[in-house]
Amino acid sequence: MKSIRKFLYIASLCILAQSQIAQAQISNVLGSMNKPLLISEQYKNTDGSPYYNEEYLPGKIFDKDGKVRDVVLKYDTYRDEVELLMDGQVILIAQEIYPKFVIEEIDLELKKVVSREFSNTYVLPGQKKNKYSQVLFSNSKAKILKAIQTVLVENSDPGFAGLVVNDRFDTKAFYFLVDADNQVTELKLNTNAIVNALPNETELKQYFKKNKIKIKDEADLVELLSYFESKK
Repeated sequence: MKSIRKFLYIASLCILAQSQIAQAQISNVLGSMNKPLLISEQYKNTDGSPYYNEEYLPGKIFDKDGKVRDVVLKYDTYRDEVELLMDGQVILIAQEIYPKFVIEEIDLELKKVVSREFSNTYVLPGQKKNKYSQVLFSNSKAKILKAIQTVLVENSDPGFAGLVVNDRFDTKAFYFLVDADNQVTELKLNTNAIVNALPNETELKQYFKKNKIKIKDEADLVELLSYFESKK
């Protein structure tokens, strides 16, 4: 228990230090952006949150030419926008200029700082153009992406005796498979769908059958594919 607490303490200090360094560098970042940035509005009187990460975290943004910039950011899954924190102000980046970003956060289960990669370079069936998606798994043969879709459910109840009922955010995840030819198909999180979606992964199919693998959620999928990849 003490070792876990020590790790989290050290990891938190590292993230804090990275955040302070990144904030100090953002002023230089803005000077090279070729599109004006917009001031973000705050959400008010709404239950729930549209943010992937509630707190601003260190990360990186990648422009179309592959240039990388260290920043402090949040990802708004409702507006599908990336917010940067600079000198106490929140600004937005242009999706068409920055097709990729990374959020660095502490994974309590893995006991380490991990990088969460997001990209809008793929056209996802049923999703809007330039929609960011998280890269859950990637190798030379396939990628598995997760698109987070958040909607604002407006309250139609006037309330009772002066009680105000707020609007709320509802969030749902959609999963996609990108094959070696960069063809994208939606992926359901169940064992049969995963097996059928990977026609070239004979060894993986055999592994599923032999070990009676059951895919019930995202964690099962990522753990399985990561384990399988580590054995190659």
